[in-house]
Amino acid sequence: MIIKRMLLALYLLALALSAHAADAPADAGMAEVRGLGRLNGVALACSYHEVAAHIKLIVIQRAPIARRYGDAFELTTREAYLDKIKKDQEACPDIAVITSQVEELATHLQAAVVPEAPKQQDQQDNDGQSDVGIIPRYLLMDTKGQAVTQQNFPGKFQLIAFGYTFCPDICPTTLAEMTIIMGKLGNLADRLQPIFVSVDPERDTPEKLRQYTAFFDPRIVALTGSPELVRHAANNFKVRYEKHLEPGTAPDKYSVDHSAGMYLLGPDGRYLGKFAYRTPPTEAAERIKVLMGKEP
Repeated sequence: MIIKRMLLALYLLALALSAHAADAPADAGMAEVRGLGRLNGVALACSYHEVAAHIKLIVIQRAPIARRYGDAFELTTREAYLDKIKKDQEACPDIAVITSQVEELATHLQAAVVPEAPKQQDQQDNDGQSDVGIIPRYLLMDTKGQAVTQQNFPGKFQLIAFGYTFCPDICPTTLAEMTIIMGKLGNLADRLQPIFVSVDPERDTPEKLRQYTAFFDPRIVALTGSPELVRHAANNFKVRYEKHLEPGTAPDKYSVDHSAGMYLLGPDGRYLGKFAYRTPPTEAAERIKVLMGKEP
């Protein structure tokens, strides 16, 4: 039954990719699609269902709309799935490892099939960062060890901040402002999911993250992951971060310089914009209310 459902899902995926007859140039991204198919087969065999669903979404969204891509993905998935279940004594790869490989292939796939956009004048925040090129995607772990992506909050806006629990000033200020925004929204707060992503997975344990965010607002979801997963998520949002260790201090007494501000995603996962660091919470809440009023 599981295999039948898997094959049906793959068939539907192949149909989705062949919905239009327009071919992509010269098999651009085909190697990445096959690589994602192999990882999808392993994920299905290891019962990493959320990872498999994430992989299929990547292929649908990023692979060229041509039947040969759907066929290649279906074939490599089936081969990898059957090969994995035949080797039933072989341990499944760590979920963090496979998700990191998925994100790397997803980045390569997009680069392979999307031509470089022309340079344009864009707005920059007070960190000198630009909104152009932000990819509103992440695959991280929550404090219960569950994989979480931007798809886990259907119908909700997402307000995302990056930082770490040892942060002396920017992060406490940002989370306090996030809490104020939730209060200003009133009944509309149910439509907004606040998220804090730690860029210090070495020190920010699940329990520490849970206590830290709960101190500000229990509605804030804390996420982190392996260094590779965190780096992929940060790169997608164009967040910069770097460790700094003063000479003569203990190895675990480092600080982390990181980009500040909060990123807003819409209920459909679209990137809507960024609130620069120290944007007045009342102003941010009013802007979010306006955006909520435009959504059904």
